[in-house]
Amino acid sequence: PLTYTVVVAVYPTIDPGDYTSVRIDPIDASVDDAAVDEMIETLRKAHSPWVDPESEGLEVGAGLELTPKTRTPKEGDQITIDYSVQEDGEDAEEPVTDAVFVLGESGLLGSVEDAIRGLRVGESTGFSVSFAEDDETVDQSVRGKTLAYNVALKGLKERDLLPLDDEFAKTVGEAETLAELRASLQEEMHQRRTADARVQVLNQIISKVAEGAGLDLPAPMIDDAVENDVRRMRMNLAQQGVSLE
Repeated sequence: PLTYTVVVAVYPTIDPGDYTSVRIDPIDASVDDAAVDEMIETLRKAHSPWVDPESEGLEVGAGLELTPKTRTPKEGDQITIDYSVQEDGEDAEEPVTDAVFVLGESGLLGSVEDAIRGLRVGESTGFSVSFAEDDETVDQSVRGKTLAYNVALKGLKERDLLPLDDEFAKTVGEAETLAELRASLQEEMHQRRTADARVQVLNQIISKVAEGAGLDLPAPMIDDAVENDVRRMRMNLAQQGVSLE
């Protein structure tokens, strides 16, 4: 009779190490009044209407007519601008018209915001910004470059902040009073922080256990992982009309 000996790869045996000694510090999920105040202020800003700011006197137009003079923008104002960005005289991106931002809240470059703060509606300005090679606060595509910006301020609005009272509570939620809204927000935030804390603690536990565990991966498992990565890459490239080769 014939006798066969077959050698096959099997899943590795994991040595968990001294996992019982793993200790993780607890994460505080409590919510203080300051956090609730911050959330209420965020809701207040989101639900408050935008209105035209008061003018700062009058200015003489081209036809000697008198028109109200708008104030310059400040933090929290909604602005409407046209802007273009150029590098060496060529457009670095498509010019943008009627773009709406909120100063200090929309992620505009600090140098762009500073230039806008000096404009009144109808005015424009141009300036250059040089980005350092190691500036991690900006996109990698502009690092080490000098870009020329042209910005025109076309519109200016300010928030007419709603009063923090019971009517405000009814506007933003199902609460009947501001006190009920605060309590509801605090409970909601506490539940969210508790869930996040549990995930963080679990991840820390797994990481600590893994540090002390032993695992010798068989070559076929590594080969399968590589093949799966290549297969996913091939599919992603095919969607872009590019071959893996």
